[in-house]
Amino acid sequence: MCNFDILQKDQHGFVVKCKSCNKIRWCFGNLVVNCDENEFQQLVNAVEVETQKHIKSDTDTGRTIFLEHPAGAFNLVFNSREIRNFNRLLQESYITNEIGKLLQ
Repeated sequence: MCNFDILQKDQHGFVVKCKSCNKIRWCFGNLVVNCDENEFQQLVNAVEVETQKHIKSDTDTGRTIFLEHPAGAFNLVFNSREIRNFNRLLQESYITNEIGKLLQ
């Protein structure tokens, strides 16, 4: 049974990590996904790259930003505001996770 540590939580979602199996579970909006650390790292990197392309765009309210999830099983779709919020959640989670690994 998983026992989660909260890596990050905000009004848009959360990221947690299981103390037992080290799997990461992230939630954004109404989507919840389990992944391993490698997939999470790939997702963090891909979202950061895509966010930089849309950093100043607030007028784009249509969901026109498509990202394939690292597991390849599905795609994620965002508007510019959503991807910036998702990126912030992932970046803060990634940093918290890395600090936690250093302290072990």
